[in-house]
Parts: sequence; structure tokens; C-alpha cells
Amino acid sequence: MISQHRDIQRWETLPLGSFLGKNFASSISPLVVTLEALEDFRVESPKQESVPLPYLVVDGKRNFDINFDFILNKNTISRTNFKLMYWNIAQQVAHHTVNCCNLKIGDLLASCIVSGSKSNTYGSLLEFTWAGKNPINLVGGETRTYLLDGDELTLSGFCEKEGKRFVKKRAKELVLARSLGQ
Repeated sequence: MISQHRDIQRWETLPLGSFLGKNFASSISPLVVTLEALEDFRVESPKQESVPLPYLVVDGKRNFDINFDFILNKNTISRTNFKLMYWNIAQQVAHHTVNCCNLKIGDLLASCIVSGSKSNTYGSLLEFTWAGKNPINLVGGETRTYLLDGDELTLSGFCEKEGKRFVKKRAKELVLARSLGQ
């Protein structure tokens, strides 16, 4: 799984989205999960409000039921699920390659931020804090609007079916100050 920090690149969020945030403090868990490993966890996608362009129309179960926990300094700040993704992976690959992008077998492709509609299911500090206007409270009295030097962010993902957990992955990042000598 990949974690990204669009919070760091606040200015680009509107109108570009998390573009440069993908190249700061990004991490990949030790084991990448293949689509084949997720086959038993396919689910229907959320209903799309507007009709997608023809190349983005899909049918069948194209999303995956993957639970995610976002943990900041040992505080669980969000629990969400990949099945909430408005644009599923098939649509994201189709859109990524529509302009003749040379996507090849083995290439790594990251999804968008995984967010739900409630504050405890948001996928970034930018959403949690309404662009830094509302701090979130952490255990011990600390608050955060953005990541600070020394913060540790953990993204944990797993699939669960019939009471059994499967494909549990963790990615950890530690935010460090950049040395002025570099």
C-alpha cells in the first residue's frame, strides 16, 4: 500500500489535487498486494451520480473491500474502506492510459486518497482539519492541523471475510526535518 501526504503540498490541492504530495514522504509496505490476492474481496462500486464518459463505464464488482486504519503518533484518527472509492481501480487505469500513457505489467499505480463522507473516515489531515482551520486532538493534549517534524504516520490495511482477516499490511513514515546542509 502507498501512503501519500497531500497535506504537505496544501497549495496544490485546488485545483490540481494531490500531485506533488505523492513524492514527499511516500512509502510502500514491504509486500505489495496483487489483484489476484484480492479477488475474494470484490464488491460493487458506489453509485456514480453523473454518467461517466464511455471509456469509464464498468459493470460488475470492480471495487475491493479493504479496511484502512490511519494512525498518527499511536492515535487512530481514521478508519475507512477502499470500497467507498468513487472511481474504482479499473476506471483509474482506463483514465490513466486514455492519453496513451505507457503503463506496463509490473508498474505501480496508486489510487486517490481513500476517504469516506464522515470525519472519522477522512483520508488526509487536510480533510480532517478543514484545511488547517480545525485542529484534531491527540492523546496527551497535543493537537495537529498538519504533520510536524518527528510525527509518525502508520497506514494499516486488511481484508476481512467471515470473521477472518487477510492481507494485513502496514506502512510507517517518520517525518524528519531537512538538514540545512543538504
